[in-house]
Amino acid sequence: PPGAPAGVYKGRVTFRAQTSPSASAQRGQAQSGAATEEILHRPLILRVYPFSLPEVKDKYWGVYYTGPSPFEDGEDLAKLERHLRDMRAHGMTSVGLCFGWDEAQTDVAGRRVDFLPEGRGRYETFMKLYRELGFPAPVIQLADTPQNAVAAKLNVTSPEFAEAYAGVWNWVADYARKHKWPEIIVQPVDEPAWAGEEARERNRLLLDILARLAPHIRTEQDGPGDEYFHTVAGPLADVWNYNGALAQPAVIAKAKAEGKTILIYNCDVEWYRPVVDRYVAGWFLAAAGIDGCFNWAYQSFTGDPYDDLDGPYGDHLAVYPAGHGHPGGPSIAWEAFREGIDDYRYIKLVRDLAERARRKGSAQARQLAERAEAELAGLVESFRYSAQVREMANWEKFWPEGEVFYISGEMNLPNGWSLRDYDDARRRLADLAVRLYGAR
Repeated sequence: PPGAPAGVYKGRVTFRAQTSPSASAQRGQAQSGAATEEILHRPLILRVYPFSLPEVKDKYWGVYYTGPSPFEDGEDLAKLERHLRDMRAHGMTSVGLCFGWDEAQTDVAGRRVDFLPEGRGRYETFMKLYRELGFPAPVIQLADTPQNAVAAKLNVTSPEFAEAYAGVWNWVADYARKHKWPEIIVQPVDEPAWAGEEARERNRLLLDILARLAPHIRTEQDGPGDEYFHTVAGPLADVWNYNGALAQPAVIAKAKAEGKTILIYNCDVEWYRPVVDRYVAGWFLAAAGIDGCFNWAYQSFTGDPYDDLDGPYGDHLAVYPAGHGHPGGPSIAWEAFREGIDDYRYIKLVRDLAERARRKGSAQARQLAERAEAELAGLVESFRYSAQVREMANWEKFWPEGEVFYISGEMNLPNGWSLRDYDDARRRLADLAVRLYGAR
């Protein structure tokens, strides 16, 4: 890239090509090398297609976000903007928001919130940026500030609590509409199935309160797809977010028919399984027919984010923060997440062009649409779909020697596709799109 400093360059290289009315191959050359060594010349061939990928506005792709970290250089609101821009550039359509407004801003008696001007408060600025950057899907709100604020003054099981809790959320939803904030989907309790009986009952109670007293506010539940998920919390929640594994297709189909939004989350919280991130965001969504996926976390770490062993649970980093002499930058899995979203956008493009050819095209165009849809269906059927994703990927070879565990080779997901197959499938979709693009 222009302006790259002398020495070791660590960063991104962006290729820009002229648009073309037809598919074309543009040839070039990359040169690299140290001052004391021979310059290496690498041929490059860029295949340019005559279309842009559509944004898929009805899917939820997102990461859980806890906000800026002090480790990273810069002012908090500037870091917040940088993070959201990065998410958007990587195809994210939503965010799992793990912070709320300051609890003291909640007027329980008045059933309202004294929000700060956009650009001052972290929460308010997040909503402003979310709107301006064009995230098309709702926010999933994991930090239930009204719950904490009202529970500090009223007994959770009392009628007064129910009225105040729903009243505050109704006021927030109305404020959000007036200020063109996104829809806020409320998650009362995170992963209640693993948090004990009190958390499970509180989750059920809060979902019931919002369903009765704030029916226009959508709610979310997350966790394993167990009996509690399906029969206790499930009937009360609008969004079902499965941890690492979906229910069987018949269960998902029934829930979808009842109007539930179906998501999956945390299939690679460690961010070292790029093939999982690509598969889940793209072809898995297409095969499962669900509405989106989330992953923990944009940045979550203990101590030094560049030392995975200085905390009890390791670090969970889609993107490494810049600071303390570290340049920061994306994990490979974060880029793979983007690739998976792009895979789905190619799928969407072929479906849209095939539908257009069927509705408006000639008999020949309609036949081409049928062949394209059949080829797309064949691609979906060519890998082994499983409702279970988390912990399915593994290394090509792994073995213990004493107390030391060794790995080697490629990590892959045992679904019948090699790593190359994902790129080959995309090329086939692109070629289908070119043929459909010219169909009349």
